[in-house]
Amino acid sequence: PTGTITPVPQPKASQILKNRYDSKGKRLKVMAGSRLTQVVTGAKTKVTFTSSDSKVAKVGKTTGVIRFVGAGKAVITAKAAETKEYRAASKKATFYVIPRTAAVKSLKSNKKGQVTIKGSNGAKDNSGYQILYKHNGKTRKVSVKGRKSVTKTFKKLKSGKAFKVKIRAYKKVERVTYYGKYGKWKTLKKVR
Repeated sequence: PTGTITPVPQPKASQILKNRYDSKGKRLKVMAGSRLTQVVTGAKTKVTFTSSDSKVAKVGKTTGVIRFVGAGKAVITAKAAETKEYRAASKKATFYVIPRTAAVKSLKSNKKGQVTIKGSNGAKDNSGYQILYKHNGKTRKVSVKGRKSVTKTFKKLKSGKAFKVKIRAYKKVERVTYYGKYGKWKTLKKVR
C-alpha cells in the first residue's frame, strides 16, 4: 500500500500521521519478505522515519519505505519536524511480522506404520515448524526445530488409513513466538 503525508497545521498534521502510521489497538500482520511502502510527497516540512528493530524492519530515513527482513515486532515512527508554519507531529505504527507460509514438499510411507514428511518455507532464520496432522480420526499438533526445512517421521500409525498434514513455520523472538500461516493440506491415501 502507498500512503501520502501532506503536513498541515496542528492538529491536522497529527491526525494525518495517525491515519497513516498509527496501529493503536490493532495487530497488523505482514508476511516477511513483503514490502509496505509509505511515500512522502508534497511535504512542506521534513518527515523522518525510524525502526525500533532493524532485524525485523528497515525503513528509509527520509523515504519511509519499509523493508521487512525477519519475523518479530518492529515499531515504525514517523516524525514531522516543526517549521515556521507547522508544529511538530509524531506517530508510531507497530508491525508484527510473521514467517512466510510453509509447504509440505514430500509425503511418503516407506515402512509399515510410518510416514515421513519433508517441508520448508525457504527462510533461513526460522526457529522451527509446527506440524498439524490428521490420522485415524484424530488431529494432532507437533512442533519440530528446523531453520530452512524440516523432516519428521511419524511411527506407530494405523496401516491402510489416510494421513493428512500441513505445516507452518514459527520464529521465537525473546519470549514471543510468531507463527506463519499453515500451507495447504497434503494427503497420503493409505499408510503402509
